[in-house]
Amino acid sequence: FDRIKEGKIHATILQDAKTQGIESVKATLKHLKGEKVENPQITPLYIITKENISEHEPAWQSTKS
Repeated sequence: FDRIKEGKIHATILQDAKTQGIESVKATLKHLKGEKVENPQITPLYIITKENISEHEPAWQSTKS
């Protein structure tokens, strides 16, 4: 994120580990209950640019909550 703010790179992809973990646990619980689980499981990948960086926090920070 710092490199985007500094203009050293134009964009990056935010892979949201917190959301991926939550959705994985939800899918596992559904499976264990015998419920249908969508395959594949899709979680959003956000393209982060200077224009939208304030709307996101780095993935390593999202895991602290």
